[in-house]
Amino acid sequence: MPTPPNVFSMKLKRQPRPSVNCKSWREESLKNHKSLIFESVFSSDEKVDFVCRAKQQGYFIRLFFIATSHPSINAARIAKRVIQGGHDVPISKIISRYQKSIFNCKKIIPSVDRLYVYDNSVEDHDASLLFRLSDGKLVKSYTDNIPQWAMTIL
Repeated sequence: MPTPPNVFSMKLKRQPRPSVNCKSWREESLKNHKSLIFESVFSSDEKVDFVCRAKQQGYFIRLFFIATSHPSINAARIAKRVIQGGHDVPISKIISRYQKSIFNCKKIIPSVDRLYVYDNSVEDHDASLLFRLSDGKLVKSYTDNIPQWAMTIL
């Protein structure tokens, strides 16, 4: 049974900083063929590579991809987080990560068994499931109005 990311991160917060190494935890899980779950902005090629290696080792891959219609929404939410004492992210990184994560989502489709794409653009509402793919094929669309950013994934 995989450890949910929020429970895992709460455990890590109680550990000394040097032991906080999610990358080695993921690699160890992969090496030992343990089920795992992790959260990522998904803008790094390293995460794409990890998912591809997991698939090659026989893992069943479910990717839940959540994005917004524009990086300005992400920037506003980060600003709110900073005001509440959270960490900041430079605007240039918000923009580049936004574009790269959508690109990586499209790129990874051949390596995932199931892809669920959500729109989280509306403040104070749950993210909306837009569509799901199975083995790279559209299985179900949950709306007639798929945002442009999500259409690029299809």
